[in-house]
Amino acid sequence: MKNSLTSILLLTGTLLFTTETFTASFDCKKASTKHEKLICEAPQLDAADTQMGEAYKNAVKTFPVKGFIQAEQRAWGYSYRNCKSVEQCVAIAQERTTQLNQYLKSSVYSDSTGSKFEPQDALLIFYEHESKQFVRLFGNWMHDGYMDPDKIKGYPNDGYICNEDSELLKKGNEFIMKDNPEVSFVIHGGKVTMKGHFGCNARTGFAPGVYNKK
Repeated sequence: MKNSLTSILLLTGTLLFTTETFTASFDCKKASTKHEKLICEAPQLDAADTQMGEAYKNAVKTFPVKGFIQAEQRAWGYSYRNCKSVEQCVAIAQERTTQLNQYLKSSVYSDSTGSKFEPQDALLIFYEHESKQFVRLFGNWMHDGYMDPDKIKGYPNDGYICNEDSELLKKGNEFIMKDNPEVSFVIHGGKVTMKGHFGCNARTGFAPGVYNKK
C-alpha cells in the first residue's frame, strides 16, 4: 500500500501494504495468521485496501468532528482483521470505502458542544447514496451495566453504541425514516429537530430533540 497510508496501519492495526507493488508490510515468509496469509496471496485485496486507505485519508481531512473517523476506523478494524476469505476481506474493505466516501458530502449534527468526538456524543450524519437520502445515527455509547466498573476499557472494546443507517423519505419539510415512520427529522437554520425515539439496543438509543450542525 502507498506510504501515505502509514497512519492507517498505526490506527487500525490491520496488516496493510507499504508500496505500490504487491509487497506486504511484513515478511510473508513469517506469515502465521490466516489474515496475514490471505494478504500475501491476494493482490486484489491489496487494491481494495489501497482504495479504502485513500478514502480514509480524505475523510479524516474533511469530516467536521475531529477524531470521529479515526475512532470509527479502529472499531471497524476488528471485523477486517477477522475476515475469513479473500472475497470477504475485499467486500469489507469496499464497503468501508463507500462509507468513507459518503462522509465527504454529508451533513453532520450533534448534541455535543465540543469539536472533538467522544463516544458518548450523538452524531446524526445525513448523506446520499444512489440518489436516495439516508441518516446514520452513531454514538451515545453506554458501558455494560453488568461489568465490573474497574474492568471497563471503554469504546470500542466493550459496552453498547448506536451504529444504525436508515433510508429517509421526504414528506413536506420532514424526512421520515422509511422503516421506522414514527421517527422524523426537520432540518432548519443550522439545526435538525428529531421527533420520536430510536432505540439502537437494550442500553442506548437516540432521543427526540434539537441537534446542532457541526
